[in-house]
Parts: sequence; C-alpha cells; structure tokens
Amino acid sequence: MKRKKCGCISDADTHMILDVDYSNLELFVAHHYSNDDNLLKALTEFNFHTYTASQIFETPYDEVTGFQRFNSKFVTFGIAYGRQAWSLSQGELKELTGGSEQRTQMYIDRFWEGYPGYKEVYDRWQYDAIHKGELTTPLGRKRRWRIITPQTINHIKNQAVNFPIQSLASDICLSALIRLARILPEKGLGHVLFTVHDSLVFEVPADRMEEAIAVITYEMERPPFDTNTPFKVDIDWGPSLGDVQKWQPAA
Repeated sequence: MKRKKCGCISDADTHMILDVDYSNLELFVAHHYSNDDNLLKALTEFNFHTYTASQIFETPYDEVTGFQRFNSKFVTFGIAYGRQAWSLSQGELKELTGGSEQRTQMYIDRFWEGYPGYKEVYDRWQYDAIHKGELTTPLGRKRRWRIITPQTINHIKNQAVNFPIQSLASDICLSALIRLARILPEKGLGHVLFTVHDSLVFEVPADRMEEAIAVITYEMERPPFDTNTPFKVDIDWGPSLGDVQKWQPAA
C-alpha cells in the first residue's frame, strides 16, 4: 500500500498507524481539580455514561437504555460547558423533556447529587471569576475578566467552568505531542503525524509496534503536573486511519 502525502496511510509491510485517544479526558481533568471519589469510581469501575444515566434517570445500571445513555451525555457535557437548564431544554434535551426547563433542571440536580466534589469546585470557579476576575490553571494559564456587569455575568460563569477543564485538557495533549515528537524519532519508533481533538495519531514501524505503544502510553498518561488522577488512553491501530481496530496487547 502506497503512502499518501497526508501521512494517514502507511506501507503496511513496514509501518502502521496508531490512533491514541485520551479516555474521557475532560472528565478525568474534572477529577484532578475536584478529587471527587465518586467521579473517579464512575470513570474507572463503570462505563461512565451508563453510570451517569443510571443516576440521573434513576434506573438500575443494567437496565439503562441507549436513549437514556445518549441523553445523559448532553447533561454531562452541557454542564462542563456551563450550559444552563433553559438552554439544554430548548436544545439538545428538547426531545427528552418536551422543552421543560424544570425537568431539565431535575436531571442536572441529580447529576450534581452524584458528584458533590465536582459541584463544589464548579461553584468555586464561578465565584472566583465574578469576585476575583480571574482563574489560573495548574500550568499557569490565566483567564481574566475585567468588565463584569449584570448583562455579562451568566456568560462569564459559562466561561469560568469551561476554561479550567478545556485549557488543561489541551495542555495535556500538547505536552505529550511535544515530548513524543522528540522521543519517538530518537528511539527509531516512528513519528507524530497530527492531533485530532484529544487523540494523537502516529506512524510507527510495524516490527516495533509494541515498543512504540509502551512509550506512547507512558508519555500520554503522564501529565506535566502532579496529580492523583489516573489518566488513561485507548489505542487503535491499522494500515490506515480509516481502517483501524482496537489494540489488544499480547497475553
């Protein structure tokens, strides 16, 4: 198979594509900030979105439907982006709630009941943004708000809960990319091709794939700051980015 200039197809006899994706990166970042034990339990011991759907729809874990799981994601990520009940009820959750802001708020409240540590830091971000005018991430990035009025408070609150998570998640990916762009060629283990959201794509020698995977996993799961959060990656591999399958380590 010929290699295209885009680098997304490799010579299958000598090189393979690895697509390495951070697992629930924003949610693990939320755990780093909050140290919420239940959040970590949901992320590491269960399927997070099924667990959360069980919680907000008050349904046994094994009986959660695909529809419930699908809609629970809107609650989870809506919260992470600072969305309010009215916005979700008129948007992503309109089919589920019939446009009811009260019903949407009920689902949001049930989410927070399950993750009180996350709620505490979420509220603190909003408070600090309004009363101190800035937030700082563990890597020193700052977001400042110098003009705060009654008309802008809700918008600032949305930014305040989105900035700490998205900024740190982005820096985790960027740090790993920079390190691996140097380490892999030095070790003869291939190179970084590009990044897509919170995944990194590599071209690695087929006969050294396991060694490359070990190095990539170690570097990507090692964030550039002290943390008790166990960041994890999922790995797909194949001759092209459009023809990858989940990596199964040798027994």
